[in-house]
Amino acid sequence: MRYLVFLFPLLADVTIACFFFGMPVRASYLGLTDTATGWLFTVFNVTYIFTASVVVRWGHGRMSLLLLLSAGAPALLALLFLINDTAWPLAIAMAGLAISSSTFFICFQLKMGSATSMHPQYSAAWYAFAWSTGMAIGLLLQGVVSSPGNSWFIVPMMIMPLIVVALLLLCRDRLQAVVVAGEADGGLAHDPRYVLIGRISIVTASIVIFGCIGILPKVGLEELDISTMTMGVMLFLSRMAQAISALVCMVYTRWLYNPVWLTVANILGLLGFVLAAVNGSNAVLFCLGLCIAGIFGGVCFYQAVVYAIMDPAAASRHVACNEILVGVGAVAGSLLAGYAAELLGARGLLLAAAAVIGVAMVIEMLVLSRGTGRAAQYYSCGAGALGVKRSSK
Repeated sequence: MRYLVFLFPLLADVTIACFFFGMPVRASYLGLTDTATGWLFTVFNVTYIFTASVVVRWGHGRMSLLLLLSAGAPALLALLFLINDTAWPLAIAMAGLAISSSTFFICFQLKMGSATSMHPQYSAAWYAFAWSTGMAIGLLLQGVVSSPGNSWFIVPMMIMPLIVVALLLLCRDRLQAVVVAGEADGGLAHDPRYVLIGRISIVTASIVIFGCIGILPKVGLEELDISTMTMGVMLFLSRMAQAISALVCMVYTRWLYNPVWLTVANILGLLGFVLAAVNGSNAVLFCLGLCIAGIFGGVCFYQAVVYAIMDPAAASRHVACNEILVGVGAVAGSLLAGYAAELLGARGLLLAAAAVIGVAMVIEMLVLSRGTGRAAQYYSCGAGALGVKRSSK
């Protein structure tokens, strides 16, 4: 049952990925420009940010469970606006999806520790693995059924919210469970400076990954002559690389507070996008570059969640801040991707993503260069509590 809980984010992200892949294909069919497509995703992300700021105020205790149970409704209603063959309903559909996804992911992260009785380092890894896998499956599924004029693209978006709601109803008692201590992590020391590092990394990953996801199906179709099915397979593989890298992260946690490994992860992301940029005509190398960039994404999303939930007292605030930054990063990524693709083409789009990672890496090193930080030691203290905090220099 503790692992079944992670089916929720997996299925939720199947829906989101279907929207993200289907929308630019639909936009291409309707004749929208790359910039207009970028603005379409901006509507999603602005709504996501606004919803996150509301949920953090009300999503506590029993209310968080009610919000989880109702999270699928706006996404289902949004589907009604996809029947029309005009452009403006796409923005309304994206706004409905944003309300559902923001509500769901914030409330789920706050509940997953108590529902699974896992230590943060493990629940964060399984969470990142689950939603990344869901996004991979959704991209592959939508790549198969999505093509200009094909009305079947709406079916995957319709099924998944219903399944999520059904699973939540079945497991609502588990989600209401009290927090139970997970196994000790061998004395993992938490440096609060890394909360800021996590925020920088999650906004960077959101800019480059969600921005590229939003525009690549359209750019690939129109400029690189990559079919929707082939692009779906490529994005599926890159998201699976992201999912697996997030799961592997929990095996050896000492790297979490090691600036060397932090730099390595950033360099992988930078090199991945550069490799994809210079090999747009070679499908294998293009896909390999996206997969290497996916590893960077998995590390970023994992560490940001761990840093956020390591301190239970501040978890709700940190989680909400992360989700708001995901929205901010995705807004910036959507606009950057739209303008970069229109002005510089596919290669310029991917090189711009690499440049963003390079700038973020420099900022992270500057943050870590300021003092040694204050480490908070967490250790297991028995049933009924997640842990006790002890501070030391």
